[in-house]
Amino acid sequence: MTSDARTGRPAARPAEDPVEGRSDFRTLSELRIFVALAAALGVLLESSLSLAHQRAALALVFVYAATSLLMLWAVKHRPGLVRASISYWLDAGWLILLLVAVGPESNLFVLLLFPIVLASVQSGLVQGLAMTLTCVVAYSVLSAWSPVSGNLFPAAFGPIIALGVLGYIAARWGDRFIRLKRRLTLLSEISAEDARLGESGVLLRLLDRLRAFARASRVVAMLPEPGDGHSTLYEVGAGDSKVDRVPNGVVSEFLDLPPSLIAGFNRHSPSRLLRPRFALYDIGEGRMIKRGDIHLGQLADLLATRHYQCFPLPVGQGAAPGRVCLCYDRRFRVPVAYTFLHQVAVQIALRIDNLRLIDRLTATAATGERRRISRDLHDSTVQPYVGLRMGLEALKRQAGAENPLSADIADLIGMADASIAQLRGYIVALRGQAEPGGGHVLPVLRTLVEQFQANSGIKTDLETQGDQALSPQQLDDFRHIVSEGLSNIRRHGRCDHATVRLDCTPDRMVLEFVNPAAAEVGPFHPRSLSERARDLGGRLEVIRSVEATQVRVTLPVWSRQPAGGTP
Repeated sequence: MTSDARTGRPAARPAEDPVEGRSDFRTLSELRIFVALAAALGVLLESSLSLAHQRAALALVFVYAATSLLMLWAVKHRPGLVRASISYWLDAGWLILLLVAVGPESNLFVLLLFPIVLASVQSGLVQGLAMTLTCVVAYSVLSAWSPVSGNLFPAAFGPIIALGVLGYIAARWGDRFIRLKRRLTLLSEISAEDARLGESGVLLRLLDRLRAFARASRVVAMLPEPGDGHSTLYEVGAGDSKVDRVPNGVVSEFLDLPPSLIAGFNRHSPSRLLRPRFALYDIGEGRMIKRGDIHLGQLADLLATRHYQCFPLPVGQGAAPGRVCLCYDRRFRVPVAYTFLHQVAVQIALRIDNLRLIDRLTATAATGERRRISRDLHDSTVQPYVGLRMGLEALKRQAGAENPLSADIADLIGMADASIAQLRGYIVALRGQAEPGGGHVLPVLRTLVEQFQANSGIKTDLETQGDQALSPQQLDDFRHIVSEGLSNIRRHGRCDHATVRLDCTPDRMVLEFVNPAAAEVGPFHPRSLSERARDLGGRLEVIRSVEATQVRVTLPVWSRQPAGGTP
């Protein structure tokens, strides 16, 4: 497989909206102040407390209120300083110390629900249950042995059970809240992905976001290409992304799956005593089904993974659907709900269809504009050159063969012919009538250097190392860069000799234009050449010295055509 050189590694999945997260944390910090005020009022209403215990409890409340104000300031001015996973454990520790001071028979035990709810809505089920268990055990120990009132465990048994049940409900509710928030975030990211990346770039980034959401090790996607028996294969991992074009036979086991089924395979299922578990979800019927003719374990071997979930990707009207496989290498994992996988597939397919529609509309508009420009170029530029050439031809005939200016006039006619041919080549390219197929850069470079040397009279040495095959569009871009570089030598070099160097490697080309420095050395930066190199993903460097001026253009070599680009 080859890496997608245009998009490179997809960007990592962004965190949740920092503004929204900071607002939620600020609300919870403000709520801590109200909890502190409620605790202080509860301590003052405890008539059975001794003065020493009441002072100790009020001191704890004062410390907690001060800490809450400090956390509120940190959230507003130093976001990220306080971690949520630490803050609710501090809340639980403070409340347990408060119950030690006032006794377990106090109604303040209900405040233990506060850190339970925080842990549930901020960290999910596991932390919510852990906090519930911690609070229940601590309250049970205080009820059995309290420095204030002794053993009250039988009387506190009812509150202990209520605390455990309410904590379990809060943990489940908080986990569902977090899952729903993460799902909505993923769906909004799918809709908001930057369309300028093109189809391949957008799909790679969406697959990476899906991988991070599902906590999968890899995501493998295959999209059939219409008509030619090949598929585009995408593989996105935690560190890189790969794009390749493979025959349909290589991925036929996945593409032949019924388009209405989402497949799942778990090689080590706890519910089956570590035996493999198979799952098939029928999208049309909206339920799990059983079929014996689909070998899901074989697909896991092809993916080289322990577990996977594979869902259809219906891209294009009437086209064969693709497949997306979430691969998990961990022994145990939490699968993504099959109904939500179907929602994700619909959203990704809709996004890709919209991108293809935009590409078609853009191509149609660009084709019309190119044809208009080609007509204007023919009428306003080519025709004057043709008239100039005819005038030079007439002047040559009048001068006669023995006239000393005859040779110079012939050179001017040759330059006019070359310019007319070049302009007509641009017109053909703009009209989309160019010959199919690309070519190598070395013959193009030699031809341009020979033409430049003949027309300008500047002796030009050509030094090359290697060659590179490019697509028609890339070869045309290369031709423009060489012509611009040679033109700069003629306009700004003021020299009688120059050197052009080309160094080709598998992943880049380095093109250098070298000419002796002019007598007056001033600032020089070819803006047009720099912009063209930057648009192609390369860079331009100007190296000045007393002896020479060197313009170096470094260009990447693309292994694939950008999605939606002109072939």
